[in-house]
Amino acid sequence: MEPRMELLRGEVLVQGSGAGARVQLFSVRALPSEPSARFHALFSMQPRWEGSELEPYLADLKVPGKTAGALLLKYTRASQPTPDGPVYYTAR
Repeated sequence: MEPRMELLRGEVLVQGSGAGARVQLFSVRALPSEPSARFHALFSMQPRWEGSELEPYLADLKVPGKTAGALLLKYTRASQPTPDGPVYYTAR
């Protein structure tokens, strides 16, 4: 079995890339279940998130009548530096 970083999504944060990358434990299970507190914890750890990085940290967040997209609209600001680049989220 070949190790892959995708297997650790929602368990660790990878900061940087290549040989200088830093892996830090940041488990979704340790985060608050209340949306406001969850987003505060996420943005306290890292001020800017790529959309794909946030996905595992929002997947278990259930609010009646609200989708993950609605929660992102309420608690974050989205930016896309280039038209074909990824969407980044910062705290609102």
